Amino acid sequence: MGFWKKIFSIDNKNDMRSNMAKIILLGWFLPLVLLTAAILALLSGSMNRAARNTAQTSAQKAVEILGMRLNDCELASKNASYLPVIPDSYRAYLKDGDKKDLSVAVTTFLNQQYRYHPDIKDAVLIFTAEPDELYYTYNNSNGGTYKDIQAFQLESQEAVLSLSEELDTDTRLFSRNDRIYMIRNIMDSKFNPYAMLILELDRQSVTESLTSVWGYADSALLQKDTRELLFSGCEHIPEAIEKGLVFPEKTGSASYQTIARRSYVTGYLKDYGGLYAIVELDNNVIKAERKTYISFGLILLVLLIPLLVIMRQYEHIYREEISLRDARIMALQSQINPHFLNNTLEIINWEARLAENYKISGMIEALSTMLSATMNRRAENLHSLREEMNYVDAYLYIIERRFGEQLRVVKEIDESLLEERVPRLIIQPIVENAVDHGVDASKKNTVTIRIRRDEKYMLIEIINTGALSDEDRSRIQEILYGSGESSLPHISLGIRNVNSRIKLIYGDDCGLTIDDYDPKTSGDENVTVSAAESGPCTISTIRITTSDKKEQR
Repeated sequence: MGFWKKIFSIDNKNDMRSNMAKIILLGWFLPLVLLTAAILALLSGSMNRAARNTAQTSAQKAVEILGMRLNDCELASKNASYLPVIPDSYRAYLKDGDKKDLSVAVTTFLNQQYRYHPDIKDAVLIFTAEPDELYYTYNNSNGGTYKDIQAFQLESQEAVLSLSEELDTDTRLFSRNDRIYMIRNIMDSKFNPYAMLILELDRQSVTESLTSVWGYADSALLQKDTRELLFSGCEHIPEAIEKGLVFPEKTGSASYQTIARRSYVTGYLKDYGGLYAIVELDNNVIKAERKTYISFGLILLVLLIPLLVIMRQYEHIYREEISLRDARIMALQSQINPHFLNNTLEIINWEARLAENYKISGMIEALSTMLSATMNRRAENLHSLREEMNYVDAYLYIIERRFGEQLRVVKEIDESLLEERVPRLIIQPIVENAVDHGVDASKKNTVTIRIRRDEKYMLIEIINTGALSDEDRSRIQEILYGSGESSLPHISLGIRNVNSRIKLIYGDDCGLTIDDYDPKTSGDENVTVSAAESGPCTISTIRITTSDKKEQR
């Protein structure tokens, strides 16, 4: 007691001021400093635990989705063995030696099975007896081109063929120059390999789920058995592996660790000889979290808020930060949800194939292609006319199953325009409108798609055999030039959207028109017999400029 009396003596005013300063220092400031330091230490530990848990949870989900996508590709590869097309065609070739029939059968099969698969960039089939003869297809919608086939021939073909004997009936992932291939043997009835199927996977699509991991900076895939990196975007991941990066051994688990001041989270897939997914986390994201709490502590020190208020504010802000973090997790997870529909379609597709219902399987693949077009994973406003026609073909594939022989589709396309850049999804809505308003299921119908060059413009013409009524003309005026949108049906909104986007990109001299068309009186020198076979028709014309004009306005 005497000690405190000595410290807090109040003999005069100076002592009172001194004692007040001591009271503030010892009663408020020092406890506040200690409390703030304790809070910051608690928050730092809590933040580190929360970051670890968030990264591990999101990594587990991402690896699960990665496994689903690889499994879908493996199921697709098995069709080459399980379906009779390739075995039967090859046996027929061995008997009659007709290579043309073999080529047509194999190429058609590859197109049907792999050309529209969302996770496959290209597919190559090689008969081991003729290793220099390649049968292939590539997926334009995923950016596949013939250059990918050439790259395989030059960089990977020899190494892949050398794996045939040790591969047996397994499926293996093979990497060369950051390209990922899924390879498998096609066996005869005595389990001797007579062909190999090589699928180049669309790396961006297959590994897209890894980018949703909290704090994502970079990623890689590592084969467990060979310790070979299938791909890696930077030097830090190989360096971390050399320094002893630890991997989980249980499928569905994830491991968080820090090496050389960098944080990593890893996951495991037991298939394909064991596959590790590695995600490097962005230190700036973690530092940003820490800065938030440091700023909070400094504010406490500056304001010298009373202890009770401080505690209440700490509790409130801490809960708010946890809520914000949970919201970030939900936002990351919501980025995965759009792919659920694609994955569901793939599951239905495989069920249809297992039931040998290839008609439904083809329709599901076409629908998946159209869904990929609407998702626009590469966020491109313009793409090639060739890719645009792929989406139109997918739509027509479904519609032709519906109408059968009652609908004939004619294409008159200037192939020199196929690489021209056009806005996304401007043709399919117009073709859909032509089918919806101009096709009568009770009689024969023709829809013609004609794409040609007219000086500096590209004309995309869709002609159907339905005639326009006065009510139709009034409706067209409202759709293309009116202002109200709320009462318009889905197809009408699509037409208006196409017209608006074209005018926005290319100017008012371009756009969409829908009008009557009579091939007998039009005087159009470009029209052919297939353009329209009888009577008045309706023509929808998209007019845009070709590549000699700047794309941005």
